[in-house]
Amino acid sequence: MTKQIRPNTKLILEGLKDFQRSTVDYVFRRMYLDEDKVHRFLVADEVGLGKTLVARGLIAKVIDHLGMMTGVSISFTFAPMRRLLVRISPD
Repeated sequence: MTKQIRPNTKLILEGLKDFQRSTVDYVFRRMYLDEDKVHRFLVADEVGLGKTLVARGLIAKVIDHLGMMTGVSISFTFAPMRRLLVRISPD
């Protein structure tokens, strides 16, 4: 049995700096809301500017968005070299 945990998206997003929140909003819009959606997105910047925090914010926002849908499973895997793999599939 899988335990379902929903992130506190509001709290996560409130903890971001303005430029990090703008990045989360932009990536989310491009991946889920725009008419010409993209399926992949690369966030790259200098070391220490919060790419991990941006990823956390985006994941929380996606879980909220997809959580409204039924029959969707979301799994997260931390791979070597600090890569986060996210898989979204039908249950």
